[in-house]
Amino acid sequence: MPSEVDIRPMVETNRAVPMDQLRVARSLEELRLSNADRGIIFVFAAWSGPTVMAFQRFTRVMKSMDTRSLDVVVLDTDCLTQVSAAQPFNLVPKLRVWERQPSGKLRFVEGGRSHHGPDARL
Repeated sequence: MPSEVDIRPMVETNRAVPMDQLRVARSLEELRLSNADRGIIFVFAAWSGPTVMAFQRFTRVMKSMDTRSLDVVVLDTDCLTQVSAAQPFNLVPKLRVWERQPSGKLRFVEGGRSHHGPDARL
């Protein structure tokens, strides 16, 4: 289910790369992981100052690299629940409430599958 708040204005305001290098997903349906051969998912919480700062740093680093072959998706963390995040992010559902970690988490995508990769925290 899409988040009630559109994160696109926050993404546009705080990015260091052109918007055509980013894809904003407000729901897991918009993520379309299986279509991505290689990419990066940035889990974005518009309400979190540290996440916004991490996104600014991430896009500044992107600006210095050739990322045109990557599908870079900015995913709204508010669309995630413990159950909905389990499949696309290869997480094991836990018995407690989903704990959001709005610190600019990254997930790497290869062959339509998501993984942590190296320490994926900015």
